[in-house]
Amino acid sequence: MKLGGGVYMPILLVIFTSIVAPIISGVAVKLILDWLSKKKR
Repeated sequence: MKLGGGVYMPILLVIFTSIVAPIISGVAVKLILDWLSKKKR
């Protein structure tokens, strides 16, 4: 592992979280809503 790679790690982490976090939360909300709608029936 290069020492210079440590500089890009936080940037990659920010990009990763900004792209993946909304997707994960969106999927989680959809799953919860599906589960609630099934539970009501």
